[in-house]
Amino acid sequence: MLLGEESEVEARNIEKEKSRSEGRLIRNEELVLVVFHDNGNNANQLDQNPRSFFLARNPTRGQQQEQHIGQGRPHVGNVFRGFGIETIAEVFKVSEETARKLQGKNDERGHIVTGDEGLQVIRPPSEYSRREREEEERYYGGLERV
Repeated sequence: MLLGEESEVEARNIEKEKSRSEGRLIRNEELVLVVFHDNGNNANQLDQNPRSFFLARNPTRGQQQEQHIGQGRPHVGNVFRGFGIETIAEVFKVSEETARKLQGKNDERGHIVTGDEGLQVIRPPSEYSRREREEEERYYGGLERV
């Protein structure tokens, strides 16, 4: 699949938070997130609107409403909501109860990952830039310009 400008790789300095009954446990770990948007592929798109899914947990109610104003459809939850309980249990080799928890249908805890420091976004070169580079390489015979 040819990756366009819509594709993004987001990484670095993400804080992972896990709530506990008495305070929070905070661990600083690097998280690499790869996002693909391919609106032009009719095989996997219902329309030209990209769908957002959370890796885990659900956003708070206010965030749900803010994100979906004018879209006319409810928030769909995290990535596991699209799979059946039996499938999740089989794939992860867990009980059906654990699979239900992974789906997080009634989970009201909000985000579990926050980024308090910098965020780096790496994008592949656009098709135009790629063609331009190829033409320069042919013109200069692969020699580096000084």
